[in-house]
Amino acid sequence: EEEIEWFARSKPRKVGMREIPTALALRENGATTVSGTLLCASKVGIEVFATGGIGGVHRDVVNTFDISQDLLALTKFNMIVVSSGMKSILDVGKTCELLETLGIVAVGYRTDRMPLFYSSESDITIRRVSSVGDIIRIFDMVKRFYFGSVLVMNPVPKKDEIRREEMESWLRMAEDEMRRSKVSGKNVTPFLLSRIATFSRGRTIRTNTSLLIHNAELASEIAISLKNR
Repeated sequence: EEEIEWFARSKPRKVGMREIPTALALRENGATTVSGTLLCASKVGIEVFATGGIGGVHRDVVNTFDISQDLLALTKFNMIVVSSGMKSILDVGKTCELLETLGIVAVGYRTDRMPLFYSSESDITIRRVSSVGDIIRIFDMVKRFYFGSVLVMNPVPKKDEIRREEMESWLRMAEDEMRRSKVSGKNVTPFLLSRIATFSRGRTIRTNTSLLIHNAELASEIAISLKNR
């Protein structure tokens, strides 16, 4: 607990796959993104981890070309990544297209509809898997043929989800503030999520906590099955 508090007070940098070598060389503290976690986990033999949501293609990509390192990292390491889909602040359609282009295997855990982080489903269909065994068999096949991760999309529990209409309303307000404040680059996601948390009066934080626990439970199940087989 003391170490966690010390770490939080040290103002850690947001570090992805690209930033980790620099942070280590300069002895800086860093909080890892999905791409950073993929790199670190792969170096110590971890094959599965849980996160909230993956990064992807941002909505103003035509002007900013802002695309998360997470997508590239998913093509470089054999890993099972459990998430609640992509962050709803992203351009979901373009992110799905890039997942396909990069050959990243994405499956929905007991769902036919792609979850969108705070919301349990969207209009986008996804390949359904019904068991941990299915996930592991798919992972084995991916490892057999090429480097790449299996992205397992695990919907947020229904009781804690937020309707997409509400999210879009808060997101529009946050984007307006972002443009006025001229926020750019890797500061975009933290800024938007922080402002949305304010507009929702903390509901998004509670939902985020729920989905993180839900994803950790599934990732633990997968890890135990991998170990015991």
